[in-house]
Amino acid sequence: SHASATFHEKAVYALSWGFVPTKYPEDDLKTGVYSCGGEGSILCHRPKELNKAALNVNAYLAAENQYRSVPPGRTAVDWEFSAKLLAVGCSTGLIEIFRAPNLQQIRVLQYHTRIINKLRWGRNEGRRVSFAEKQDSPQAEEHVELVSERQEESPTTPQLLLASGSDDNRVCVYELDLKSTDEGSQNPILMAHRSLLGHTARITDIDWNPHDFRFLVSASYDATAQVWNVERGEGVANYRGHLGRLFSVRWSHTALDHVFTGSDEFLVHQWRMSETSHKLPPETNQIFPGNKESERKGSRRKKRGGSKKVALISESKVDVVDNTVDESWRSSAKTANTTESPVPPPK
Repeated sequence: SHASATFHEKAVYALSWGFVPTKYPEDDLKTGVYSCGGEGSILCHRPKELNKAALNVNAYLAAENQYRSVPPGRTAVDWEFSAKLLAVGCSTGLIEIFRAPNLQQIRVLQYHTRIINKLRWGRNEGRRVSFAEKQDSPQAEEHVELVSERQEESPTTPQLLLASGSDDNRVCVYELDLKSTDEGSQNPILMAHRSLLGHTARITDIDWNPHDFRFLVSASYDATAQVWNVERGEGVANYRGHLGRLFSVRWSHTALDHVFTGSDEFLVHQWRMSETSHKLPPETNQIFPGNKESERKGSRRKKRGGSKKVALISESKVDVVDNTVDESWRSSAKTANTTESPVPPPK
């Protein structure tokens, strides 16, 4: 195994494949791995040159876009499928869209009010089930038929969809036109295409259904996973099988309505959207009812139906063991270093 020569100052919360930025379009594009740390900085690592200093993306963006004020700490990062657009979430709830190869800012999304924890690109291009197994339930068969009908009606030029999850308990979906993103615009987008409300605690992860981009699933600190119909803007299914905060969620790539979720109870659950009995999360947090401070700190939790307490594993702070990053980025990172981590590790 190999470790990058450049370290973040705090835990790494997001990784995404993309292109190493360049100011010269005629240059050959090289692949890089983007990492976002809890201190508010983004680094770009070259896989074949991990022994060299990583590019500080925060400093590059500041130089390329000439911000009028010190940018907020970055907390989430995700590249669009074709690696033409980069989405970056900030500690203030701001989302920035940059265009490759020079990472020029072309959009600003101002809707969330708190830190962005997760970003995920999608396309409304209908059905993608080349490797999916058709399920044997009536609900799954109906689902396949509905998706097939939508595929026939889908536009020839798909729209880009960007989903975001935040500490404000919201899941938002933005619809971006491919043509408009090519032209670029400095006008901020103040409204989301869909604002999906129902969770009672922070959103930690989101994922698009790879077989049908009408459906999006979100994981939350309220111990539930929620499936949304983005097209209708409504909840479809809510899974409540976990006993602790959820940190991760992924759709199955081989089954149409299977979902996998992971929580701080050290378990991964597999469940089916068509077999859940609830459509939305409970109105009150089932893990930390009425105690927002305990929910935020997450020091201890109680199992449902019992008095036994389970102490969560603590995670030590990641120390800086390398100073190979250009010192010019440290001044702009002072504000970022005080930023609350997107999903703080359990204490």
